[in-house]
Amino acid sequence: MGYAFRALLFLLLLLVLTPPLPAEAEDRLVNGDFELAGAAGSPALGPNWSNNGSLLVIADNGQEGLIPYNGLKAVGVQALDSLGSGTGSQTVNVAAPGTYTITFAGFAWVWTPKGFYGADSRVLLRLTVDGVVARCGWYPKGTVEKEWVNCEIQWTGQVINTVKVEIMCQADGRSGGWGIAAADGWSLDISPPRPPRQGYLVNPGFELCGPVGSMDAAPGWWSDRASQIVGPNWLGPPGSPSAPFNLGKALGCYGHQGLGGSSLYQYAFMTAGYRALTLRGHIYGWDTEGYAGEATHTVVDWRVDGETVNYGVFYTPGDVMDNGEWYELVWRWAGWLRGSVGLELRMEARGSGSENSWGVAILDDWDVYDLDYTAPGRAVVTDDGEFTGAATQLHCTYSASDPESGITNYQYSIGTSPGATDVCNWMNAGLATEVTRAPLSLAVGGTYYFNVKARNDEGTYGPVGSSDGITVISPPVMTIGEAKTLPDSTIVKVAEKVVTRRVGNGFWIEEPDRSSGIAVAATQLYNVIPSAKMSVTGVMGTRDGARVICLAAPAVSATALIPRSLCMGLRELGGAPVAPNLPGFADGYGPNNIGLLVTVRGAVTQVGGGYFYIDDGSALRDGTDTAGQPNIGVRILQGAGTLTPGTMVKVTGISTTFAIAPALFGRAIQPGSSDVVRL
Repeated sequence: MGYAFRALLFLLLLLVLTPPLPAEAEDRLVNGDFELAGAAGSPALGPNWSNNGSLLVIADNGQEGLIPYNGLKAVGVQALDSLGSGTGSQTVNVAAPGTYTITFAGFAWVWTPKGFYGADSRVLLRLTVDGVVARCGWYPKGTVEKEWVNCEIQWTGQVINTVKVEIMCQADGRSGGWGIAAADGWSLDISPPRPPRQGYLVNPGFELCGPVGSMDAAPGWWSDRASQIVGPNWLGPPGSPSAPFNLGKALGCYGHQGLGGSSLYQYAFMTAGYRALTLRGHIYGWDTEGYAGEATHTVVDWRVDGETVNYGVFYTPGDVMDNGEWYELVWRWAGWLRGSVGLELRMEARGSGSENSWGVAILDDWDVYDLDYTAPGRAVVTDDGEFTGAATQLHCTYSASDPESGITNYQYSIGTSPGATDVCNWMNAGLATEVTRAPLSLAVGGTYYFNVKARNDEGTYGPVGSSDGITVISPPVMTIGEAKTLPDSTIVKVAEKVVTRRVGNGFWIEEPDRSSGIAVAATQLYNVIPSAKMSVTGVMGTRDGARVICLAAPAVSATALIPRSLCMGLRELGGAPVAPNLPGFADGYGPNNIGLLVTVRGAVTQVGGGYFYIDDGSALRDGTDTAGQPNIGVRILQGAGTLTPGTMVKVTGISTTFAIAPALFGRAIQPGSSDVVRL
């Protein structure tokens, strides 16, 4: 079966699993480096983090030479002559259901005093998607201590609503002295999946198998039909923590008060010649009794032309596998191949002893690839121009390519010279191709450089690419009205304005005298709520005819009363054109009011998907239609709920616009969740 057919099968599968979805671009964690946490020794981890009370801030109180990875603060547990643990967590929502690749990554620092036979100091990461544990693992792997080590979970699958991440630090100092487990520099990327890497096996991730719970491993795999298709809702052992490594299916077996086992294999025919190959697969084992030796294990037999080239037995728990954790196996081989590669996998799950004794073995994502000898290309990095007015954040976009195996992760740093890390140490970015780093304390007049490197599917990082540098300046303070007259890309600063509405990742600010308002696009929004009084520094832009402050660095100073909304008729909504940078509407009346909080009244005329129209007798038409009928009135950017045509309503919201076609936009109102009132 050729590459093209296998690629087509995978793409068809993704089409079935993946509805259209927006990119979740950029780091979704708030305060992932804990710089907004409390003082040293405090349990206050900062905005959006929950804490079980035992995870504490580490700053200048670090023992055994521990200093934070990034900035001035980290979090962790420092246990003197004792065993201690603490857990912090954060939950985010996706913008739309779909299939995503989630990268949860950061850095861990551990130390265990020698001489005690008990547990090591380590850090546990757990990724939970829509209430189901998708992945967990202990870090760092191996025996690395007293240095910051990169830790990463990358998972691909369906997300309906929520993604929860947890960091548990376990410190063991029972042998005498300080046991330490610390965490810092965490990020969460939620991106559409990357294109699949081309391998030689058919159905490598078992996604084309039969339904969950069945014993049908086809196509591609021969099986003794003693294993089951595993999914998040697998009807296996009660309370089993197992789930597929990626996507919706895996293959597994279990034993209860006895031995369960299964075998499967696959051969792939190849053209003769010298080959360098990579075998990658994933093994999960869970044993309620925690027995080693003859307990739950998986046998892997990799063959070339019928002869074994690598063979291994992997026990749970064992030297390389922790109980209840996925293990990634990577083997490589090079030599003369006459015609085929083969893979045989045998699982044995032992549940012995009590009624509650179970063993589980699961396999997922097994494939053979041509070895990628080359590193990714140098990353191309673009910052936001020669100057920025924001001294608290920096933003850039970047890209790199690896035609052989693809890009699986980016890392970035920021420094005062190309390649330097004196402002921000290396951070993971997942598959995101842009980043906004905040909060920072940048010097006015200083020039700063983003540095980016890309990793391919073989785990090799490419050369570092750097931006051309961006210099921080201090723009003069101006009114919103003055800012809106300036051309796109102009750096502006407005001070002490009131937030009138926030919807999703957008919010609007307004002058206290209601003379002008504007949309603001920012990434650090955890403290942005209506009535917040703030200063905003950013770059002017235009979105669908409405002015917006982009790349904004908002700074909240206090709270204030939200200005009363302006009552107006629909004909006045938006206003007439005023200046080249304030287009308004050609058939509009009165001053430009796009961005202001307004109240209008009218009867519902049309109901569409995620919007409805109202008309107050002005009979405005924007050239769009719903179900073939012309839309009359003004679009309300919110679902109608129980409203039907003819219902009279009062709507309070932001006077804004929506795109109809390139360079063509229509009037709209963006209400909040309770801003539509039936009359």
